[in-house]
Amino acid sequence: MTLDKDSEVAVEAVRCVTCMLRNLDRILDDKDAENIYELVYSSHRPLAVAAAEFLNLKLFQLDEHAPQLRTKKGKKRSQNTVLLRDLVQFFIESELNEHAAYLVDSFFDINDMLRDWEAMIDLLLEEPGRGEEPLGDLQESSLIEILACCARQAATGESPVGRQASRKQLTNREMRQVQEDKQRLTEHLIPTLAQLILKYGEDTGKMLNLLSLVQYMDLDMFVSTRQEKHLDLLLKYMQESIVKHTETEVLLSFARVFESLTQEELQIGSKCLAVLSTLIDRLVESYKQAYLNYFQEERPDEDDKYALLSALKRIFAFYSYHDLTSWDLWISLLTIFRSAQERPFYYEEVVARGIGCAYFALFWQQYRQMKEGQPDKNEQKDLKKCVELFFQVTTAYLSHDEKSIATEAYVSICDLLVVFSRHNEPAVAGQAGDRQQPAGVVSFVADAGLQSGLVHFMQRRVFVEDDPDTDEDAKIEELHNRRTHLACFAKLVVYNCVPLQLASNMFVHYIRFYNDFGDIMKTTLQKCKEINKRETTLCIAATLQKAFSQLPANSDRGSPGFVALKDLARRFNLSFGLDAAKVRELMRCLHEEGVKFALADWDPASPAAAAPPHNLAFFDVLAEFSNKLLREDKAQLAQWLRTGWQVRTNGLGPQWQSLIYYLSSLESPDGGGAEGSISGATGSVVGGGPGRGSGQRGRPKRQRDSSITPSMGGGQGQASAVAPSPGATAAAAASTSIQSAAGAGGPQAVSTAVKRSRRDQMMPPAGNLATPASTSGQQQPPQSHGPTTSVLQLRSHQQFLAGGL
Repeated sequence: MTLDKDSEVAVEAVRCVTCMLRNLDRILDDKDAENIYELVYSSHRPLAVAAAEFLNLKLFQLDEHAPQLRTKKGKKRSQNTVLLRDLVQFFIESELNEHAAYLVDSFFDINDMLRDWEAMIDLLLEEPGRGEEPLGDLQESSLIEILACCARQAATGESPVGRQASRKQLTNREMRQVQEDKQRLTEHLIPTLAQLILKYGEDTGKMLNLLSLVQYMDLDMFVSTRQEKHLDLLLKYMQESIVKHTETEVLLSFARVFESLTQEELQIGSKCLAVLSTLIDRLVESYKQAYLNYFQEERPDEDDKYALLSALKRIFAFYSYHDLTSWDLWISLLTIFRSAQERPFYYEEVVARGIGCAYFALFWQQYRQMKEGQPDKNEQKDLKKCVELFFQVTTAYLSHDEKSIATEAYVSICDLLVVFSRHNEPAVAGQAGDRQQPAGVVSFVADAGLQSGLVHFMQRRVFVEDDPDTDEDAKIEELHNRRTHLACFAKLVVYNCVPLQLASNMFVHYIRFYNDFGDIMKTTLQKCKEINKRETTLCIAATLQKAFSQLPANSDRGSPGFVALKDLARRFNLSFGLDAAKVRELMRCLHEEGVKFALADWDPASPAAAAPPHNLAFFDVLAEFSNKLLREDKAQLAQWLRTGWQVRTNGLGPQWQSLIYYLSSLESPDGGGAEGSISGATGSVVGGGPGRGSGQRGRPKRQRDSSITPSMGGGQGQASAVAPSPGATAAAAASTSIQSAAGAGGPQAVSTAVKRSRRDQMMPPAGNLATPASTSGQQQPPQSHGPTTSVLQLRSHQQFLAGGL
């Protein structure tokens, strides 16, 4: 019963077993206990806590008669030292090394050992005394990870992402407890964090966890407790460690720590800012020297490549969080990311990293101009030239054979299209009353060539099957990257950076890649409807037409491809809801577009009118939406076909079966034509006959001669302007939006959001995409389907992945 599917039953069962252990421990053997041990990692928090109570009673009880342990220097160890060693061993043996946060959350309110900061730090810093075994490398890594998770739990009071918390927000008492825990944690970390970094700084995993501790400290206590000398040591050891590491994840962590330390509201902010400026000076000097060595020869060697790539990684990491515009790096970055076009020999890693750095150079220049409100016109002109040049080069890179170059170009383009969107122009007060006039801000609109390049990248890099020879871990990583790339494109659609109709290139793969990307496509479709229902309906029609045109010419109604297309139509149909009256105009529009496509190359007045049009089988797909039409609309549509298109059912052969079936669906009371027997001029028509006609497939046509195709008079669907919410929820890593209006958070707030948007693969945050609040208003023209904003807002791809599902 402890493994019951009903979580409440499982919780009570574990509590009963715990009561048995407390009173009749002999009746439980080790196997019974092991079944409960693994439940501490359950996503259901009450069950995990109940399992932790059992585990605590079974394994983590203090032995009052145990001898006092001492370090090599004679310092007394805490009584919890033995329990912490046991907890580390339990964590290692559970072989769930990526879920330390779940283990800590389960035990945090049950055993005080997880708040014994001195015991944990002494185990890491002090040499073992007599009778003690030194910690192994894996034990050290596990203990540091547990320490970082405990610090997060103590400083935030939040359960880890993915665990169903039993409470939604902390009470006043719990808030006071969190504040006290944070202060006690800071008291122990201030004198020891620098030593921990010095001792374990060469290991990547350990360094990442140690650096994460800074964000959970009360940094003003460096001054209030008069321990600024420890801050000096921390800054010194961090600067020394930065030049030893080249891993992007670690370098990003260093940059984030400096962002936390240089906040203006902190008493230590100005001091840390001076240190940061000096550090960047050294990093830029090292970069410039490596740049000169790399480009002084036609074919740089491996040493020159490594030196420049390492320098670029450090520049990239600090560019992600800090404005480096003052160091004037654009010209050199331009040379680097254009080298794949202009030099016969180049290293793809260097070019890809150069593209990323150039992205941040343009981003920070745009941020500066938007913050100033009235930027200098010459600076605007220079920035616009740089932006146009960047898009020109990166657009060509979208089809590059080197995957790293193409991918970095794609991600940078997607982000910069949002940053330089024409909807980001802030409004300033005009001279005439309260009238608002747009301030001059550099903007960029994707042209047809760029849009085509983005679509081509998706078809080549996103909608592809897994390589069967690839191992499972690599497949998972590759799927994560492809999902991120698809979310990049979806973001462009939702934020009106590309025409909404372009989303049809994504929706056309809905059925085939549903398991991989279904949630992203559903969220995109939902938000598109919130923005402009009519344009979304036209996009759905274009998607079905595109999918139909991609079928083999000899496909019949029973082929797998055609069945999948009808399934796609059914799913789109369900997305319109159950109230046919609310979607009346949308359905009229959809059917009108579908009929035009199905009869696109057919002229009833021509001598060849007896032959069916090439797209006739599309009527089978269109019939899936007939049940959403009102009775009077069905009659009007049928009349339109008979009079406007001069369609006659008498005397039609079996090759016209799709049209007959569609007309039957319009005449049936329930809106769906029966697939089995259709009454008509052919007598009895059974499914399976020819569906698509013969010859070449016709192209979709949006217009016909008005004398042949009278309009159904489909009304405009209501369009609503939707602005992204400036706030965002915070879970594991506090996802935030970019707001660059004057006084809206400063460079630190912006750089945090930049990292969220650009580097989620490296440091994945958790959180949900804030759903824009739809507001009814004026109708929008089709070319302006998306949300408009008066401030610079850039959303995380990972937030889009998780949002609205």
